[in-house]
Amino acid sequence: VNLGKVLRQSGAPGQAIDVLMALAPEQRLQRGATEELALSLIDLERIADAARAWNDFALASPDDALAAAEAGRLWLRAGDRVRARACVDLARVAQPEGTIANELQRLLDEGMRSPSAP
Repeated sequence: VNLGKVLRQSGAPGQAIDVLMALAPEQRLQRGATEELALSLIDLERIADAARAWNDFALASPDDALAAAEAGRLWLRAGDRVRARACVDLARVAQPEGTIANELQRLLDEGMRSPSAP
């Protein structure tokens, strides 16, 4: 994970992705690895792939509402409202009182009202 971070920060996000994807699944589904993978994908403007990385982590960590919210924000950025809505549900399962899920729902609702929304 540290090598991936160094590669990304030195301007080689593609190499960082290669290093991080070579990790065993149980290592790749750790928060630090997911974050570095997503940041590297974002650097390459692969927003949907970054969302997928956070989504995979959220599914593997059902108590992590923040991971579900990050996936949802990235799905919104990628234009996938259906998957973003599913992340609202994941966040509600992780945090029943709903503050994180409510914020993601607000972003989703704002996007629906926006004239530039896809």
